[in-house]
Amino acid sequence: MSPPNANRFRNLARWLLALSAIGLVWPAPGRAATARVPVVIRAALPNTAFVHINENDARAALTLLTRDIGRKYGYETQIEVSLFESVSQLAELVGHGRVQIVFCSAWDFVALGAEDTLEARFLTVIAGQGQHAALLLARNDRPIARLDDLRGGRVLLLQSSTFPLGRPWIEVSLLEGRLGSLARFFGSCQTVDKPSAAVIPVFFGQADACVVDDSAFATMIEMNPAIGRALLPIARSVPLANPIVVFARNGWEPAALRDDVARGMAELQNDISGRQVLALFKCDRLRDLDPASLQTIRALYMRRKLLQESPGT
Repeated sequence: MSPPNANRFRNLARWLLALSAIGLVWPAPGRAATARVPVVIRAALPNTAFVHINENDARAALTLLTRDIGRKYGYETQIEVSLFESVSQLAELVGHGRVQIVFCSAWDFVALGAEDTLEARFLTVIAGQGQHAALLLARNDRPIARLDDLRGGRVLLLQSSTFPLGRPWIEVSLLEGRLGSLARFFGSCQTVDKPSAAVIPVFFGQADACVVDDSAFATMIEMNPAIGRALLPIARSVPLANPIVVFARNGWEPAALRDDVARGMAELQNDISGRQVLALFKCDRLRDLDPASLQTIRALYMRRKLLQESPGT
């Protein structure tokens, strides 16, 4: 099912892109257009970014946004988008200098370990927050009060572009409790990409528990208050950073393009093309990333690494 207003945004993107192609989209005031040499901005996104979104429409929206940001600061810009499925694929793109902007989870950024070449620049704001907690939910009328009550049970794990951290959190929780791996402890652990696909089966007793973020759970309760009465968190993570936007430290031509693009991305919510891209990817806006907001991710990453390397876990 398409997200709310998807058709309206899709038609708007096509209309604006057509106008842009014939030069009728107005350039915002900015730097004098002395650098109107075509430049290419190379971006990398996880392949989950286009789940439930028409990929052609998303690429058209990104193209329009890139043109608008470029023209605001006196450039003619194009965008090239690469998709990655894993940290190793992202490392290959970064290692070959094929990306300037990366949209990824904070977990992938920490796991990549390339902070000498990449800077975590923006944090996505989703449902008004830059961080969200992971929740392990179960029905309150079942004999399930804590994680180890789920041995052999059926668990559904939300894994999406806006909430990619449920799996590492539950993996660490199992290791800390000396309960083993996901595959060995649970009878079934299925990944789903929509909150409803995680929560509804638990609500109707078709699954024993699910892992979702607190924002998704709150939305489900708003849609059906009975869900909030029937399901309770039996475990909760600390707040974890939302997906982030990463900039290459070098490789920008001209060099000033890096700061100009950053200024444009900080103001996405103020422009039509920016708001459309934010809506497609279910974000409110981007905000400057405080490095301290990644500390909980680093701690979780190091904790998992130590536990996996420890004998007997």
